[in-house]
Amino acid sequence: MHGSLVNDSPDAVSPIDLLYGSKHNLLAAWIHRSLRRWTLRESERLAIGWLIYTFTKWRAEPTVERYARLPDYYRPVAEQILTPHPSYMDIMLWQRLRANTIAKSAGHDMDHVIQMLACCLKVRWPWGEDILELGDDGEVRMRQAFFDVITRVEGWGLAPEFIQAFPDLVDGLDISSIVYKEP
Repeated sequence: MHGSLVNDSPDAVSPIDLLYGSKHNLLAAWIHRSLRRWTLRESERLAIGWLIYTFTKWRAEPTVERYARLPDYYRPVAEQILTPHPSYMDIMLWQRLRANTIAKSAGHDMDHVIQMLACCLKVRWPWGEDILELGDDGEVRMRQAFFDVITRVEGWGLAPEFIQAFPDLVDGLDISSIVYKEP
């Protein structure tokens, strides 16, 4: 990814740009295209897109303000800082999952891990409930209730299939708190 693509993009991203692409925000357009490769519900595509966007902006130009926008669970861990690894591992949701994947990636087909993660990562948001709303200014924005869910680690879950397939990668995580069960 080119630095100018990140630097020329605004700090705040429109949810419409993440969900449907943009001709003006090239970082959002790149994230949109990348996430369209995976079978994701709209809620996951928006939530993951927002996290990637926010992390990428901070990483490109680390400021106190940008760091403060990162949810606590999404902030880098020592393993990310001290151990060389592919950058896609930085966007894994749980800190322990990130650390385990960085340490144990050699023992896994990482394409398979990422494919499984893409289909098994779930936002704890009711199916069919709106994730967007129209603001008083006429702009479409992320619903505050949805934002509150995706910025708390408890707002996310992993389908049991991922946990069963990769027990060493979820080692150290409280499985009962992360397992996702369909409502």
